[in-house]
Amino acid sequence: MTATFSNQQHPKDYFLDSLWIVFTCLTDALPSSEAAVYLYEGEGENLVLQKSSAAKKIFIRSLPADAISDLSKTEESDGQPVPIRISDEEAARFLAGSRKGPDTLVIARSLSADEEHAGLLVVKLPQEPDDKAQVQHYIDQAARMVENNLLLNSKMGAIYAENTFLSDLVSKAGNLDISSTSEVLIDTLVRLVKEAMTFDRFTISTLSKETKERLQIDRVEGLKDDYLEGYTYTTAGVAHGEVFMQARPINIGRLKTSGYKGRFVAGDLKKTPLTSFLGVPLMEAGVPRGILALESVAKDHFSPTDMGILKAISQVYGTALCWSQRYQEVRAIATIDGLTQLLNHRSFMERFGIELERASRYSDTMTFLMLDLDSFKRVNDTHGHLFGDYVLWQTSQLIRSCIRKADIAGRYGGEEFGVVIINADKQSCLSTAERIRKSIAEYQFENQSVKTRISVSIGMSEYPIDGDDINTLIKCADDAMYVVKHRGGNAVISYSEEPENEKKGE
Repeated sequence: MTATFSNQQHPKDYFLDSLWIVFTCLTDALPSSEAAVYLYEGEGENLVLQKSSAAKKIFIRSLPADAISDLSKTEESDGQPVPIRISDEEAARFLAGSRKGPDTLVIARSLSADEEHAGLLVVKLPQEPDDKAQVQHYIDQAARMVENNLLLNSKMGAIYAENTFLSDLVSKAGNLDISSTSEVLIDTLVRLVKEAMTFDRFTISTLSKETKERLQIDRVEGLKDDYLEGYTYTTAGVAHGEVFMQARPINIGRLKTSGYKGRFVAGDLKKTPLTSFLGVPLMEAGVPRGILALESVAKDHFSPTDMGILKAISQVYGTALCWSQRYQEVRAIATIDGLTQLLNHRSFMERFGIELERASRYSDTMTFLMLDLDSFKRVNDTHGHLFGDYVLWQTSQLIRSCIRKADIAGRYGGEEFGVVIINADKQSCLSTAERIRKSIAEYQFENQSVKTRISVSIGMSEYPIDGDDINTLIKCADDAMYVVKHRGGNAVISYSEEPENEKKGE
């Protein structure tokens, strides 16, 4: 009789199948015997029946953990448990109904796994045996078979869990969207690590954009201390940094005696309860780009299995994070105006369209501002194009400072800017437009000893009263802005306020 394990079979199923081998051996050695295996499970760790060799249900399904009072006293001189005959009263607790006859003998042998009590092997004999020592030997050998299978089941369970996790990881990797922001990918990574591992602190660090010689903490989960998001640190001599420097995983069971100067900076080990450390590098094309690090207050907390899991996560999500960062950089180049750092014309129009569709769907209002710097050609002609570029850049910063984060600002073209103010009509946006106008008019533009002042003309149109499409809204705001120009600039006018004889081109 053989028991097999397939990829579809859970390790516990294999263990239960293996018990038939044990029961077969016992039946061959002890004819008419019936056996059952109980393991500690559930609340209070009751003894729960796993499987029995009995044709009928003669064994009770669940019993209290202390069902046999003398088990703790049944060890030989070598420390190994021995089969014992249990009292009639305790034996009756294992048997359903009146299954215990006057000559019935019940023998129990405790089961251990990883040096901990795991359960019981219980054997029912119809009568007293002639050779009690031989019976005990058979039961002990059967119990050892069960214990070996328990250990194998534990190891197979760990492998099964790891393989299941890795399969799930591969499946999720196929669904990763590198166009997502780094924050979205990091959120997914954190959830995955929480599901797979236990820790007291999880830190994600990547190369600092400002200082390439330092790492920057991007996310901290768990125990908080002086080292939070945005903190940068050097890499040499400290545990987190050496993972990056050596570009290899590092597993430290006891940080304080590891020889490292600190976790992030020299000397910080004296003021942290964290003891165990497991770090793996985030690699891209063989080059380290950051690290994932787990820490625990318990000593020797992280196993080789933990390292394997974290390495797998870093290989999948590390690459995805690096690609996402590259994507965002390329996307920024494609969507951001290089001089003003506002949206370029194409991206601004795309966002304008998205917000217009949303306003239409939810019956919201929306206001569009067209801005044009007054006499900008004179600035370029008088002070040069470099100074003119500075004026454009500084103007974009002033505009950004006057609007909400939800609003949209872009460089429309040349010295023209566009602003979309969502969920607001022209009347409520007038103060915002005036704030922009005033901040530009009062600002002293100064660069390399050159000083000047400049003003701006602003025209406003509102969805849907002035138009229900982009082209109409832009034309209305543009016409209103040219009325301001005609009147000398440095003012704000709404399209509805525009006199007919002052429209653009008339």
